[in-house]
Amino acid sequence: HISIVQQFAGRTIETRAEVGLLTRNVVVQGSEHDQWKGTIEACPDAFEPGQFQTQTCFLGKFGQEPASDEFGVQIMIHAPRKSAGMVKAQFNHVEVRHAGQAFRIGRYPIHFHISGDVDGSYVKGCSIHHSFNRAVTMHGINNLVVERNVFYHAKGNAFFMEDGIETGNIIQYNLGIFVTSSTSTLNVDVTPASYWVTNANNTVRHNVAAGGSHFGFWYQMFEHPDGPSFTPDVCPRNVFMHEFRNNTAHSFGRYGLWVFPVYHPKTEGKCRSTIAEPAEFHSLLAYNNMRGAEGVQMGAVRFVDFVMMDNDLAGIEYIDASSDAAPWGGPMIKDSLIVGHSLASEGLPREISTNRNCTASGLMLPKSSKLTISNVTLVNFDREECVALEACAHCKIFQGGWTVKFEKMNFLNSPKRSRFKWKHEVVFKDLDGTLTGRETDTMHKQPWFISLSFLVHFQTSFFSYRHTRGKHRPHQSKPSTKCMLGFFQRQFGSGPGQHV
Repeated sequence: HISIVQQFAGRTIETRAEVGLLTRNVVVQGSEHDQWKGTIEACPDAFEPGQFQTQTCFLGKFGQEPASDEFGVQIMIHAPRKSAGMVKAQFNHVEVRHAGQAFRIGRYPIHFHISGDVDGSYVKGCSIHHSFNRAVTMHGINNLVVERNVFYHAKGNAFFMEDGIETGNIIQYNLGIFVTSSTSTLNVDVTPASYWVTNANNTVRHNVAAGGSHFGFWYQMFEHPDGPSFTPDVCPRNVFMHEFRNNTAHSFGRYGLWVFPVYHPKTEGKCRSTIAEPAEFHSLLAYNNMRGAEGVQMGAVRFVDFVMMDNDLAGIEYIDASSDAAPWGGPMIKDSLIVGHSLASEGLPREISTNRNCTASGLMLPKSSKLTISNVTLVNFDREECVALEACAHCKIFQGGWTVKFEKMNFLNSPKRSRFKWKHEVVFKDLDGTLTGRETDTMHKQPWFISLSFLVHFQTSFFSYRHTRGKHRPHQSKPSTKCMLGFFQRQFGSGPGQHV
């Protein structure tokens, strides 16, 4: 088990194994039938979590496990009328084991079902383990408190907000361990999360997701609420963020945090709202995952005070920062620390194809403009296979030309600053000189632009280029701001990269 304290850029980062108590004096358990008991041997090849990977085993892909009929106990709380004060359920330090029923939708260990406002209800201090179908389900539920619980060895999305209509719920101080894929219920359970959230107007704070086949936290906002809660008058993709703060996700096959597919929060959060209102995912620690955090189609969404360590492919990946006409100053990655490698991954086996000895891309930047990187420190990008910055996430070949803005950047032990795949891939706009090492020109009051048409040397001098017989020959110089701006005007006079 990992038990390490490290210092980076003035921060103290603890990575210690979590300990959760599973036993309780009050136990609710399902029947176990002797004729189904046995052992499923571990698959000889390691589970590959990648999106397009082919698995070599159906059973045993997550290691040796006991065979079972997967037909466990289930508890359902359901009111005849929603929000009528007809139901209140309080679970306090109860153990629920051999629970949930595979291949049956709606049969979960603890299931609050379409009751609307359940203010006063809670699940506190409980343990839920060896579940064949989730842990705690909130389906059409508002104002439920779920806190200080431990769930272990659950299949499918564990803490589960089902339709996207759920608001006002508080999910805090919980520990989830070993959540794995399920093929028995919904499509999303094939790639499960410890915490699956379909409406950002909930509180998710001080939780830990420790190990699993796919995701720690997955925010999946629908266009409109799904299932029996459908209404065209609610648009979860516009809803403001209530709170996401001080959560931890580590040791996942894919990502610590995934915001997918779309989230573009708006003022008032109505379907007809048009003014962007930034939503902050605040203070996430993610380490030893495929990616620490990824946002896909994002509007004014900010990743703030993130600590990303020892992830394989990316610390933070932002694919599209301009969803629904997001403004400059909306989408941001700020006040964060990204560590390429540390003691937290030293000596760990490299069993799957995506494992790396150093984070491949500290920041994987979007195939769009509008993203600002502010006060981010990148540490230990000093090995051949990793770089601090890479652009054009999920671009098709030769796409590019979009602009990313930088300020207050800090690089420690990171000579591997960037990697570019083709000409005109991206434009880095250095607002204060901390990206390039060259201060803003005081005469023209213009920030420096970096054309990634060519390899840029991030030191105190730049390279200008002369066209000679169709080739680019480097000539080291210190051009004036006026000349540099003229150069970039010629290079990016039109198209998505236009910025002058």
